[in-house]
Formats: sequence, structure tokens, C-alpha cells
Amino acid sequence: MANNNGIDVTELLHLALPNWEDPIHRRCIAAGLVNIVYVLETNPNQAKELCCLLQFEVKETAIDEHDKSVYGAVFEWRGKEKAGPGGPPSEVVAFRGTLLRPRNILEDLILDFKVAIAHFNSIERIDKGLPFLRNSLHRNGCQNIWITGHSLGAAIALAAARKLEQKERRELEAHLFNPPFLSPTFPQLKVFERIAKILVGTRKCAPSFQCSQSQEICKHIQGPSEALAFQMGLKDESKLLELYGDFLHYSDWIPNLYVNEKDLICATYLHYFEVWKGIYEQKSHLVHESMKYFFCFEVATKKTPWHIVPSAKVFRVGRHFFSNHHGICQWWSKNLQVKSIEYIPPDEVTHCNFNRLQKSVVLHNKDGDDANHSSY
Repeated sequence: MANNNGIDVTELLHLALPNWEDPIHRRCIAAGLVNIVYVLETNPNQAKELCCLLQFEVKETAIDEHDKSVYGAVFEWRGKEKAGPGGPPSEVVAFRGTLLRPRNILEDLILDFKVAIAHFNSIERIDKGLPFLRNSLHRNGCQNIWITGHSLGAAIALAAARKLEQKERRELEAHLFNPPFLSPTFPQLKVFERIAKILVGTRKCAPSFQCSQSQEICKHIQGPSEALAFQMGLKDESKLLELYGDFLHYSDWIPNLYVNEKDLICATYLHYFEVWKGIYEQKSHLVHESMKYFFCFEVATKKTPWHIVPSAKVFRVGRHFFSNHHGICQWWSKNLQVKSIEYIPPDEVTHCNFNRLQKSVVLHNKDGDDANHSSY
């Protein structure tokens, strides 16, 4: 999750007069500002030069309490063009990724490890960075603020945005570059695909848990620990529904995710959204049932999956001339060949009848209680 610290300023000259209605320029500007956060820590003089070129000014910086490094910044638009929707943002909140320098490497790698195992609740930079984002929103309104980040910084930005109120987050423009998707709680994507196929083949009625389906699914889960976690998660259906509801709560927010197909750190996002696309195309009750199975592992491990969202516009690149598939520098190139696809759950999924789902859980729990009483 590292980045090259310094750049040739001429690489960003095409951004001096951006066309704000062009998504390519918006992407390049966001990437350039993220890079300035790196440079603030390694070369403050060059950071000022880059800010001047992009017509932004550093308003605030976020400092890590452990290594005293700059990991985030709030940039204020200083150009002549009026800020607003469709134009330049009033402010941009940006977070850097990992710096492989003696001063920073230990703290950053610890945070990388926490992201990899989905321990987002123990990452202080998320909670410390959230006030910067909220203050920017209060000063300028939701439609005039961007949030952006690269690698570890993208994970921090995504988690911080998810902690906002829905009305604040809905209009927030997000540009997340190479967001990491490494959590060991999600090697089950292939398993999840098989779950969906099993459900499609066996479900004929409204969702309710069946032991035969659980046994069939467990056959496709590699490793006894994963199978045990799956079964443990199924026991707490109220928690499953809570995670399901929280997940769909974010469906009206569509962040921009930038993923390189060759980048092992973030490429799983491509598979993740393709899986959901297949699930969304099924009947609505199959979607609900599949969702419950998907969150079984999170219930068992008691982790909050901050890095997943139901909706996104995903920009993907494949083969190109950049050797560093995880680097931020690829994203400010105006000649980058990018394909984009928007993933949005259908209305019948996002406006699901939770009362019906909760009723099925109550009936299932009641049946379980009756069975327990009859055994005495």
C-alpha cells in the first residue's frame, strides 16, 4: 500500500485548467490532491508548489498521534471559478496511504494489518479524521465537498463516510483509489456464489432458514473453522438482519472506486460487485436470504465490514504502461484507458419489507423454542 513520495510537477500540468464537468479531470484532481498529502510529509516545499498548480490551499492537516506524521489534509479551493455542484469542490478531505519510510513504516504497517483483518474499530485515524470531514460539511454543505484517499487512506475515507448521517453522506462525492479488500472474513466470495446457486435451485417460498440448506452450503466451505463460523453466525438471525439493514442503508450513496485489475490488494472489489450483480438479478426473496448468509461470518467474528458498500461506480483499468498497479500516479494520467460500470441495487431490494423478514425470524425462533421444549 505504498506510494512514490515525489513526482515530476510537469505530470500534472494538464490539470492547471481543468474541465470540471469531465469525470477524467475530476479523477485526476482528486488523485493529485491525495498525492499532495504524501508530499506534505516528505517534501513540504513541493507540496506548496503542487497546491498552487491545482489552485487549492491546505486548510488543515490531520496528524497521527503516534508517529506525528501527516496522514490527511483538508484542501480549500482558491481558484476563480465558483465552487458548487458540477464545478470545483469548496473543500476536499484527503487521506494518504502507506509511507515506507523509517519514521512511518511501523505505524502504517500496523494499520495496514488492521485493515487486512477488518479491525476497523481500532483504527484511530478513522475517528480522528471524521471531525475534519464533518466540519467541512458544516462549512460548505454536502454538495460542495469531496472525500478522497489512496490505499490505506481510501479505507479510512470510506469508513469515515459511512459514519456520517445519511443526509450528509448522500450528496458527498467520493473518489477512492485502490481501496484495499483483503479481509480474511471475505475469502468466502466463491462460497457465497455457490450459496446463491443453491438458494436459486431450492427456494420456492418466502425466506426462512432450513437445516438442509445449511448442510448443503457447509459442504462448499473449505476449512472446519470457516464452517463453524458460518454455523455460529446463523444462530443470531437478529444480528444478521441488523447488518443487512445497515448495509442497505448505504445504497443511496454511490462512491467512485478506482481499481486496477492487476492489483491484488484491491482487485477483489471487482469480483465482489460482480457477485452482487448476479444476486441482484435474482428474485427479491432470494436476495434477502443470500444477504443473511453473506453476513454470517461477520456475526461470528463480531467485526463491522466498513469496507463494503451496496452501491458504487467502479472504474477499472487492466493492462497499461504503469508498472506499479497499486500506485496513485496512474490515476492522474489523462490518457489512462478506464472502463466504468455502476452497481446499484434494484428498488425491490433497497425498499424491502423488513417486517416480513423479521416475522420469518420470529417464526423460526419460535419453532426452535418449541423443539427445545419438546426434548425435555
